[in-house]
Amino acid sequence: MKRYVLLIALASLMLFSSCQKINLFGHKRRSLLFRTDMRMFDLFTNKFSDSTGIVDSINDNVDCYYIKWDESNRKELVMRYNTQSNSNKVYGVIKGLEMILNFSEIYSDSSIYVLSGQGDQIYKFDIPSKQTSIIHIPSMNFIAGLYDKNTFVTLKWNDDSKQEEVYFVNNQGSATLIGTIDSLQAIANAQVSLWDKKVYVLGIGTGNIEEKQIYIFDVKSKKTQIIHVKHADFIAGLYHGNIITLCWNKAEDNEHVYSIAPDGKETDLGVIDGLKLIVNAAVTLVQNRVFVLGSNGGETKRIYVFDVD
Repeated sequence: MKRYVLLIALASLMLFSSCQKINLFGHKRRSLLFRTDMRMFDLFTNKFSDSTGIVDSINDNVDCYYIKWDESNRKELVMRYNTQSNSNKVYGVIKGLEMILNFSEIYSDSSIYVLSGQGDQIYKFDIPSKQTSIIHIPSMNFIAGLYDKNTFVTLKWNDDSKQEEVYFVNNQGSATLIGTIDSLQAIANAQVSLWDKKVYVLGIGTGNIEEKQIYIFDVKSKKTQIIHVKHADFIAGLYHGNIITLCWNKAEDNEHVYSIAPDGKETDLGVIDGLKLIVNAAVTLVQNRVFVLGSNGGETKRIYVFDVD
């Protein structure tokens, strides 16, 4: 597989790309590694993923929801996929949404939340009612998750201090600085999540951009733990206290699933059969199952399900 290095200057911002796995507007697999203040605007907006969709939320082990851009009608569709019948259908529309910032979407409390605009709008799609509402917030780069039913945890790069800041943002749009993620300088593959009141980020510090770490920021203690990892292109979730990751094995041409313990010990759990491309960082873990939106290298996209046990 040919190695790609993509350097794009956008004002003072840089995007670094290497030969890992993500499918972006029809190109071969790549791994996004970008400055945490990177805004992907025209480069990675919906118009490049009109036939792909992004896995956003899964409500149980039978139905999962994902979002898909309908180019002909200029609408962001919410799709429902049934893992038992292997069927999907249009469930609703996120009204007014035309761009997703940094692939930043979360599922919580039976709702889909999407960061849009200049990072200053959170679109909420309520799954039971199929209604869309908009929360106006100070500009942010990522939504990590919901801390409680009224409060988001978000991330924003401070270009003056060169630090990644963590904020509480309430549903009225007010932001409060919590702290900073020590030494984090870049986020890989838009991998930012909140689990058990802790922010998990796959990224790098200063130095070699090939050396990824998992940064764990405890919202309560405001302390950062760093786990050095060898096999992590994506973070799917937590399972029995371990971090479940995905990593592409170039020699085998296969996608492996790993379990990473708090002490950094890595265990290979197996291969996701047939998966060759991952679409738009679409990886998540629900209970004991990893869900991935991807393909076998062709144009047809499907959801792959891997049992961790």
